[in-house]
Amino acid sequence: MTLTLSIPEKNHLADLDNKSSRLRYLSLCAIAKSDDGLTADEIADVLDEPILEVRPRVSELVRSGAIFNNKIGRSQSGNRAKCWKVVDG
Repeated sequence: MTLTLSIPEKNHLADLDNKSSRLRYLSLCAIAKSDDGLTADEIADVLDEPILEVRPRVSELVRSGAIFNNKIGRSQSGNRAKCWKVVDG
């Protein structure tokens, strides 16, 4: 999947105190740029990060109410996977 993601200035990302915070923010940005939503595998692919580092950030975004399950898609292994979209408003 090719998705053009505009990464914020490095000085802005420096305000995010650790890798988890940065990945959570970048995951949210990737989902927001997608028209149909992204699975966790697709987010990891877009960010070029390991899926095991992205999945917990997706869970944190769900718990915070920032994203919701839009539909069911397919993971890279072909299994069913939730597609996530950003909550409007």
